[in-house]
Amino acid sequence: MAATATVGDDIARAGQAYISGKSACDILACNYPRIRQLARDGAVRVRRLPGGHPRYSLADVLRVAEAAADVEPCEQREAQAVAAC
Repeated sequence: MAATATVGDDIARAGQAYISGKSACDILACNYPRIRQLARDGAVRVRRLPGGHPRYSLADVLRVAEAAADVEPCEQREAQAVAAC
């Protein structure tokens, strides 16, 4: 039985890694609607498989995760502001 080529195969041949929404959520420690919002905003590229399921650019997800790591959580900033008063 011969294997058929899929969009995922084309993406892999192009040297780009695309991951599922769940994997992207795990990397960014966020919920799925946030991943979709990042894709709508253009921060993360998205491709659709023939069945319509989205796959998100691993490079973009890692870039967003790195940028988010540079930002302090709101709670820490608020605690520092109270302590400074």
